[in-house]
Amino acid sequence: MEITRAFLSSIINSSDDAILGMRLDGRIISWNEAAEKIYGYRREQILHKHLWQLCLPERHDEIRQLLNSVIKGQRVSHFHTMHLRRDGQSIFVSLSISPLVDDVGQCVGAALISRDITRQWHEQQALEEAREKYQQIFHRESDAIILLDAKRRTVSEVNDAACRLYGYSQEDFLNQTFNDLLVDSEQGKIDLARCLCGEGDVIPASRHRRRDGSTFTAEVSISSILCGGHRTLVAIIRDISERQKTQALRHSLAMAREIQRKLLPRVEACQAPVDLYVSSRYCDEIGGDFYDFFLPDEQHPLLSFAVGDVSGHGAGAALLMAMVKGVFRLSIEQLSCDLQRLFSVINRHLVEHSQDDSFMTLFCGQYHPQTSRLVWNSAGHGPVFWYRSRSETIEELATTGYPLGINAEARYVPAEEIILASGDILLIGTDGIWEARNSDGEMFGTERLRQVLASHVEKSARSIHQKIMAHLDQFMGTARQEDDISLMVVKFLPEHPLVRQREG
Repeated sequence: MEITRAFLSSIINSSDDAILGMRLDGRIISWNEAAEKIYGYRREQILHKHLWQLCLPERHDEIRQLLNSVIKGQRVSHFHTMHLRRDGQSIFVSLSISPLVDDVGQCVGAALISRDITRQWHEQQALEEAREKYQQIFHRESDAIILLDAKRRTVSEVNDAACRLYGYSQEDFLNQTFNDLLVDSEQGKIDLARCLCGEGDVIPASRHRRRDGSTFTAEVSISSILCGGHRTLVAIIRDISERQKTQALRHSLAMAREIQRKLLPRVEACQAPVDLYVSSRYCDEIGGDFYDFFLPDEQHPLLSFAVGDVSGHGAGAALLMAMVKGVFRLSIEQLSCDLQRLFSVINRHLVEHSQDDSFMTLFCGQYHPQTSRLVWNSAGHGPVFWYRSRSETIEELATTGYPLGINAEARYVPAEEIILASGDILLIGTDGIWEARNSDGEMFGTERLRQVLASHVEKSARSIHQKIMAHLDQFMGTARQEDDISLMVVKFLPEHPLVRQREG
């Protein structure tokens, strides 16, 4: 018997778990070495003390319930609760309690085994917090994410974005394989195998199929991770259909911009008594501002020049601009000096071929170098500034009719001719200049334009143009350009050659 007791005592004292003996009233009658390490009490400090001394005050009812179960002969296994060490530190413990019975089967006490699980509890809490954060990130991610079993290629988990993209519910997805989502499943198998072999982590753009049968172009990134001891594939799918459309649109707009650039006059030089400089700056890739000019020749002795502004900007305005360009060139060649008929033809074309409420303002001037006479027509385009060198004043040339494209029956009678002197300047712009705003919402206005012109009348057409644009850029600062901007400067210098130029 003594040998048996010594053996049992050795087992109890060598255990890493606290082993306590208790009476039915909860008083402690035995206390092993592990209990001293876990709770910080020496044996003589705790014997005959109540078990409540180890519990949080608010958990005393737990002890009563546990003891009642023991008295009824029931065992308590792996009951998780919190206890207090001698130093006041809280610890998490797992309790197992067994009744102690005498020779006649009467319960006379209880044996309690307490295991300190504080470290495991904190690890479990950290794991649960990490899992919660993972779930939040996983389901809030805007890109579709699909987890696949690496061996079977079946879907094991998807995020909400994947459900929205493909139209399947979470449950429906679990019945799918990755190849079921692909239009070309055979190529998909090849691409997926290539990624698994380490030959890349991105599957080239491919067509994917939604639940309703519609398709979209997807870019897929694949990575491999260990999850729960199993190899898992993480597929991040991004719908790039809109990106492809945008890229195609940008390519088309770039082509349109190049075509439109080639529609405008190219750099040339010719002997004539005028210095002319003009450019356009569009707020989009392409725009609706229009300008053109014709040098005098044997058949057409006049210098013809024009600036126009199609309402709006972008592709629609650019198409109308291209149409007006063709009509203008053809009409000038066929109608020569007849500005009234020229404007009527362009007006009729706009009324007949414009699909919306678009209209156009247009100024066209015709200058006779031999007589210095200028005739012009202005369909609502202005203001056009005329600097008169002899009087050193700036006047505005009046408009002669409504904008083009509004009324097919409108008549456009040219203004009376004027005589231009050497040093006179015409400034013909579009409203994108004076209606430009800075970051405070203030408009550039026409008065600033007049002031810049008046300050640089002695300079060349190109220099005047550059000064105006520099002042405009400084005024706007970081504000976005909201409309197309075109500016033509014509300086009449009988003793100098005509220089035709256009900025790129």
